[in-house]
Amino acid sequence: MNDVVSAIKDDHRRIEVLLIALHDRGGREQTVRELYGALTAHTDAEETEVYPLIEDGISPREAEVLAAHEAHARADILVKSLLDSSPDSEDFDAILADLEEVITRHVEAEEEDLLPALAASSSSEQLGELAEAFSTRRADVLAELGAD
Repeated sequence: MNDVVSAIKDDHRRIEVLLIALHDRGGREQTVRELYGALTAHTDAEETEVYPLIEDGISPREAEVLAAHEAHARADILVKSLLDSSPDSEDFDAILADLEEVITRHVEAEEEDLLPALAASSSSEQLGELAEAFSTRRADVLAELGAD
């Protein structure tokens, strides 16, 4: 992983795979725990390491960053609701559908706007350093959750 854009997109793909796996009723409890860890670590790493730089002017996109923070908060609420729901319930399926919609919209917005703007306004060295900070923070959060 050479730059933060690649690191974030790799995380997005991992999260999408977990969402798809949740459509299979077998193993949902374990998959939800994995998704919770992946989302929590990803969100924390973005909000701690990446968004402050975007907000502070590497790539001024305040409205987009605010929308991303809101999507993260909504996804956090929904994934916690999944953890509290019976994997065989209709509620679980409805919450999963809402979560998929929130994540899909967020990923599209981030990959079509925020990340290209960040890449265009940063040197490869900056993107590499940011990837290291993002990956380290992500790993630290996963370790704190016992989900590494």
